[in-house]
Amino acid sequence: FHNIIIDRKFKEAIFDNDDLRNTKITTYCKEYVINFGKIIKKKKNCLVFIGNTGTGKSFFAACIGNALIDTGYTVLVTTLPRLSADIGFDDLNIKLKQLKQYQMLIIDDWGIERKTEIMDELLQTVVDERYRQGLPMILTSNRTTQQMFYPEDAMDHRIISRLAEMAEVIPVKGTDRRMMGV
Repeated sequence: FHNIIIDRKFKEAIFDNDDLRNTKITTYCKEYVINFGKIIKKKKNCLVFIGNTGTGKSFFAACIGNALIDTGYTVLVTTLPRLSADIGFDDLNIKLKQLKQYQMLIIDDWGIERKTEIMDELLQTVVDERYRQGLPMILTSNRTTQQMFYPEDAMDHRIISRLAEMAEVIPVKGTDRRMMGV
């Protein structure tokens, strides 16, 4: 399997390009990469970056993905809508088998997709599969802590329950860097 980082911006997201506005998260992400061989075997091996738009969630997730690729791991960086467009539910099982081949799955911008049963079911299936196989992943989301831990619908609650067991939630705070021209 080939490493897949589709967006050019994600390919350019490396720790050397970090503006160091959030050194605590930068250090945490670098340590996550350094210790990935041990972390991948742990029950709590996933990350969920949450915060406002433009704070660096996607950048940090992609930095981890690129650093893991540089150290020989297989990584897929995608979005839920892109994942949905790549598969039909007829071949969902085939795609899930393919997703297992990636040692790290990064889903960017969880929660911005149109809320549909299909999208909810896709995320639930992917999260559940990674959970059952003990495979790490990273999600980025603009959801608030309130939305993360007190979801309004049952499907979100099942997803959050799995994530609570397998993931560490990393709040990424700050101002929108894009609006500042950074």
